[in-house]
Amino acid sequence: MKISLELILEILYSQCSDWEKGIQVSPMKDAESASKCLFEKCGLFSVRAAQSSNKQISPNTLWFCRAEELTSVQPELMKGSSFLLYGDQDAYRQIADKLCCNLLMLPDQVDAAEAYNLISNFFSRLNRWRADMEMVLANNGSIQNLVDTAQGILSHPIIIWNPSFEYLACLNCEDVGDRMPISDMVKNGSFSGKTIKRIIEMGYLNNVNQYDRISLVYPPNWANCPFAIRVFSHQNRNVATMAQYYFDSPPTLGQLELLGQLEKYLCRYTTQIPRNAVETNKRLYEPFLIDLLENRLRLEPDIHDRLQFVRLPFESSFLLLEIKLAYFSAPLITYVTNNCKALFAHSKVISHAESIFVLIYRGGQDSHAKLLRPNQIDDLRKMMETVNGICGCSQPFETLLQLHDARLECSAVLRASAFLQNGQQILHFSEYTFYCLLEMCQASGTMSLKNLITKPVRRLYAAAKETGNDNTELLDYYLNHNCNITDTARKMNLHRNSVIYRLEKMNDHLGGALDDAEQKFQITAMLKLLRLPSIKKQLDEELFQSEKQTEKKKQQSEPV
Repeated sequence: MKISLELILEILYSQCSDWEKGIQVSPMKDAESASKCLFEKCGLFSVRAAQSSNKQISPNTLWFCRAEELTSVQPELMKGSSFLLYGDQDAYRQIADKLCCNLLMLPDQVDAAEAYNLISNFFSRLNRWRADMEMVLANNGSIQNLVDTAQGILSHPIIIWNPSFEYLACLNCEDVGDRMPISDMVKNGSFSGKTIKRIIEMGYLNNVNQYDRISLVYPPNWANCPFAIRVFSHQNRNVATMAQYYFDSPPTLGQLELLGQLEKYLCRYTTQIPRNAVETNKRLYEPFLIDLLENRLRLEPDIHDRLQFVRLPFESSFLLLEIKLAYFSAPLITYVTNNCKALFAHSKVISHAESIFVLIYRGGQDSHAKLLRPNQIDDLRKMMETVNGICGCSQPFETLLQLHDARLECSAVLRASAFLQNGQQILHFSEYTFYCLLEMCQASGTMSLKNLITKPVRRLYAAAKETGNDNTELLDYYLNHNCNITDTARKMNLHRNSVIYRLEKMNDHLGGALDDAEQKFQITAMLKLLRLPSIKKQLDEELFQSEKQTEKKKQQSEPV
């Protein structure tokens, strides 16, 4: 294990604060070569041995000797080497003037033997550390075993987590107290949802390739302190993320260098795992579903043949979701995939063609349950808000032969989202006809979409804006959920009688439109239009202008 001259200086400075002012440093003439000097050991320098061998002195050893002894050595032999000196200051300056080697000159008050023993012991600890890490890798130890080998060498807290933001390993986390987010990981085994959302919102996972080496991040960030981060990937898949936190002060170059030594072995460790970590059925069902999505499997016998090796029914009640992300990065894909698996008990989730596909099917004991329940829709919507994504939902279908058609349905509503621009996270194909009608109406240019909204509905919207009530939201939910009063009351957090009272008042306001099936359909379509930001903006502008005119007339009517 090789270390730099900068780290050696930090080790000496850490022994005594006075040493930092007293130690003199004289680098070789070639500054680039001086900065690249790395040492794997230290040793006592023998002038007689160097002169008798007449060979260039090893540049990978930090040599220790008196400054006076070095004056008799030829500069050609010392070129590129490094020395830790003590003794005569004039002799040190004489050697330094030659600019042929790196020199560290100890001050007179420093015990030279103490300094040498300090450096020598540190090299011994590094060699034991390297041997311990090699032993962990050779014996297929855990990632925690590998991190534990750095105890006493790395002093700042380290957390390592998997793509699901779950704990893999930690170091020096015993005294973190309530410092977030480390306390989350130590206490609960994973980051809190609030921390995960902040990590995603701050864009740390949008392009993980920028963290394929140790990167330093300063506040503002999710930890509110400087930290070094490194993302480990294998075969284009995120395997683990390491972060070292610096609560009191930013890290030194030496601290980052030692972290880099651990990083090398973690990189080796993470490349050895994935081959055995992939489940057999996953290797089988992913290509099978991709073939179905791409319409490469069109015959029922071929599908049944492949189903012998995949736990999936040919006939059932199916539903397909297609999720598009603003940033299609490996950690976000893993996060969404794992959350979808947890959200839908009977499902298969794959990543394909820059989309995440979720095939939901009805389990044996859930023959009467809905494929997509209201609470699942709410959780899915929150997830889309967190990852800045959008989800297209197909119609229910009955056999895997129809999976390709379901994909076309999802893709169609996702394309419609670009036209709608209403921030809606989940789009259902059941509303696709409505989207197409809106697009054709707007493309014709003959009439503004807001003109399709009748005056009674506009007055209902204006009253809701003026009083701050949620009557339009209540009516919208009621009409789109089979006019179920109980479900509407639960959604709006109201008593059932309150919902009935409000609906009766709105029905009177709309001239009894809710009693007629045709008019009820028209009201439903108008409320869908009110979801569009462009329509809301136009109506709000009309209300504003109307209020101004009313105020102006009022002022004119008042006596002077």
